[in-house]
Amino acid sequence: QSVTIVAGKTPPTVTVLAPANGTTAPVWTPITFRGSATDAGDGDLGANLHWSSSLDGAMGTGATVTATRLSRGVHLITAQATDSRRLTGKDSVVVVITAGPPTHAPDVSIVAPAPGAALALGEPVTFTATAADDSGDLSAGIVWVSDADGLLGVGREITTSGLSAGAHRVTASVVDPSGALGSASVSVTVMPTPVVFPAVADAWTDQLAPASNQGGGLALELDGQPTRRIYLRFAVRGFPRRRSRARSCGSGPPPPRRRAVTWPESSARSAARGTSSVSRT
Repeated sequence: QSVTIVAGKTPPTVTVLAPANGTTAPVWTPITFRGSATDAGDGDLGANLHWSSSLDGAMGTGATVTATRLSRGVHLITAQATDSRRLTGKDSVVVVITAGPPTHAPDVSIVAPAPGAALALGEPVTFTATAADDSGDLSAGIVWVSDADGLLGVGREITTSGLSAGAHRVTASVVDPSGALGSASVSVTVMPTPVVFPAVADAWTDQLAPASNQGGGLALELDGQPTRRIYLRFAVRGFPRRRSRARSCGSGPPPPRRRAVTWPESSARSAARGTSSVSRT
């Protein structure tokens, strides 16, 4: 049995074995650092080596560490180890990270909805896209923006029911780890809710029988030759009222508006001059 007696305050001996001092590499290039640490009293301390960068901070612990994303610039990489007497030894190398070659922008593809889709106001719509580049799948970071409503959400798939009525150009964009931007767009239209006004009265007239009352029949007839016209009256509600101008013929309510529905002469000819009828419902 042997006993080692350590005299003095000699710290561990630390050596950076790789990479060489002054190594240059493009940005986002993985770099493996190897080192050794020995101590007269504690022996091999390689597993306790702590690596750090003057620009990026702590990098890891152990005789070997790999840095995959050192930032651009000049780094002073330091490896240090502390023994049981709390004495610390260290060694350093300089590593230069350059800009590197231009990075290909991410490929972004919108899967849904289809271009030119017509959407109902207030109905949920799902936007789906994929994004990827050499670094892998970036779909989780896709940002969705409408040129009319602004930010819609983030992710591979989002669902919204808050699109305003009108035309929208929705863009899906993503930035990869190197800062390159990729995007794709789709145009959709949100249709306003249709307003339905039921007819509250109807009638039709016949040019050949101008004095006849056609309002009691079971059908409304229209034709081009001779001219037969359909008249419908609607109860229009739900619109803000406008201040009416002064009327010179009294203050009674205005007469109901009537709309003539006429079968054009050209249509009549194309239908072999037939007579059409519309059943009352």
